[in-house]
Amino acid sequence: MKIRSSKVLALLTTLMLFLSLTAILPKAFSQAATVIRVEPYWNEFGNPEGDPIPIPGTQFTVTVTVYDVPALYGYDLKFRWNNTYINYVNHTVHAKWTLEIKDDPYPTEGWYWIAYSKMAPESPASGTVPIFSMTFEIIKQPYNYETGDPTTVDPIDTFLDFISTDLSDPDGQPIPHDVEPATVRIWERIPVKIILKVDPPEIKQLESGTSFAVNVLIGLDPKKWNLTQFNATLSFNSTLIKAEGVTEGAWPKQYASTTTELLKQIDNETGTLQYALKFGPPLNSGAPSTGVLFTVTFYVAFESRVKITETPESCVIGLKPVTIIDETGLIPEEQLEITNSTYIAYRSSPVAKFTWSPFKQFLPRGQAITFNASESYHKLGLRIVNYTWDFEGVVRSTTSPIYTYTFATVGNKTVTLNVTDEGGYWSITKTYIGILDSPTASFKFTPLKPAVNQTILFNATNSLPGGAPKVSPEKPGYPAEIINYTWDFGDGTVISTTEKVTNYAYKHAGRYTVTLTVTNNYTLSHSYSLPITISKLNSTISINVSTTEAVVNSNVTISGEITPLRPQVNVTIYINNTAITVQTNENGQYIYKWTPTQVGTYSIKARWNGDQDTNPAESETLIVTVTEPSPPTPPVTPTGDILPFIATAIIIIVLIILIVYLKTKRK
Repeated sequence: MKIRSSKVLALLTTLMLFLSLTAILPKAFSQAATVIRVEPYWNEFGNPEGDPIPIPGTQFTVTVTVYDVPALYGYDLKFRWNNTYINYVNHTVHAKWTLEIKDDPYPTEGWYWIAYSKMAPESPASGTVPIFSMTFEIIKQPYNYETGDPTTVDPIDTFLDFISTDLSDPDGQPIPHDVEPATVRIWERIPVKIILKVDPPEIKQLESGTSFAVNVLIGLDPKKWNLTQFNATLSFNSTLIKAEGVTEGAWPKQYASTTTELLKQIDNETGTLQYALKFGPPLNSGAPSTGVLFTVTFYVAFESRVKITETPESCVIGLKPVTIIDETGLIPEEQLEITNSTYIAYRSSPVAKFTWSPFKQFLPRGQAITFNASESYHKLGLRIVNYTWDFEGVVRSTTSPIYTYTFATVGNKTVTLNVTDEGGYWSITKTYIGILDSPTASFKFTPLKPAVNQTILFNATNSLPGGAPKVSPEKPGYPAEIINYTWDFGDGTVISTTEKVTNYAYKHAGRYTVTLTVTNNYTLSHSYSLPITISKLNSTISINVSTTEAVVNSNVTISGEITPLRPQVNVTIYINNTAITVQTNENGQYIYKWTPTQVGTYSIKARWNGDQDTNPAESETLIVTVTEPSPPTPPVTPTGDILPFIATAIIIIVLIILIVYLKTKRK
């Protein structure tokens, strides 16, 4: 079938128009998303072959840019990197706007905080906005045997990314965006020399008598070297440290079929240790390229006393000389890469310790607290020359270990002590003390004028518990409650209770001081006192006489009682002006036998003078009249007038008896 050239041309034209539209339309009808990009996104150093080209020290720069931003008025970025392999060198801010909020790198922590903002009436930035550039330096390129399989060369990938990113528009609204970090790839390297390393590279901060181990590591290409013998001298300062022992490491037996220790000698006088090994054939084909050749154990024999401005004593734990022989003969020294270790003598700091008085976890606001740091010391006997106290930002420095301070506000207070010895070394310790409002004791009592044995109600409802209010979610405060009410009534009686109200009755009259002590759940207490007067009881005394009309020389009984009952007390009976004292019995009653000797009218009353708890009382007055006795009455004798009656009565009685007798006899 034949196709005309005009149709082919039309078809091609249509296809080209379609392709053009598909390329243009998405851009015309879509909104590009804002993105924060780290560029270049790929930064590669070294190569997969592990060529021993040293790259530590190599510097490179990346730039952080915001793309396709509609209206940028402020930004807050926290940028980070892995400072194990790369190190911060410097940076340049491109979007250095009017208001600087943050521009602080933290090299030792591996991050950078930058935040800037425009201010009205400035116009926002849009489109592509470079923010900053940062230059780094590569500080570490590990050997292949240090990180994994010693037979391969592996990459180490680390990233330049963000902890957080915030973009805002002129209205302070956040701008949605994406983030594209960058990658830094560092290839491992293969050693061309035999590596000998004393590990760890630095030993410090060890107290006298402490033991520690040092490993001598070996690293090599097993395909290149076939060792037969190793001989090394490890030197050290025997004043600072002393060797205790040496043992063969794990690597020799992994490398060779057999090993033989040719020499193992420690000399702590000269500070040397000699160790020699022989590797017996055949060598193991799958031997690792690195491992521990031998281990030396040391102990610390010395602690430094230097000043803080001086460098503590130190020494190198070093390998020299080292002799290594392979099957071709002695390996030249230039084929050995030796890294030694450094031991730094420990300069101990003083020990900060303190107590306080009153020694309680919670103390009241306004309480003078005496802080005592006399227990602070330096184990080598160095003098402590300064004590610096920090009371929540109030700092006081003194040469005396004792300081008194009063907190004026409530809350959880941090007290920090920093002690400095004569060499300038220092140490700190801290403690926390709760400073609270003390409880407030208060009470009332009723009745206001009580008497002996009368029940009195003491009410402490108005007492306050104290504590400390909530300040923030981080400082929740100290809610308090009163858990004990102790009443001292001033007469030797003390009552402790959890109740707010209590009752009490005094046994004796007098003036007393009542003291209430309230204690809250933080063991803080407060006392409040009120005077109270207990009045005497009123009393009565009764009086009775056996007769109010008596004759001379007759007996008149005078009696009565005291209410309330008062046994064994004196009662005075007044008969006219004559006072007679008697005593009450166990029932509070008194009795007196009076024999008047003269005719007359007598006023009789009783009185008692009261006691410490009872008021005196006087009875009513009774009148007794005394007269002469009547003359004696002559005896009565029968007269003639009654004789007939007596005779008649006798006759009747005899007749009755006779009749009763005769009736009885008949029966």
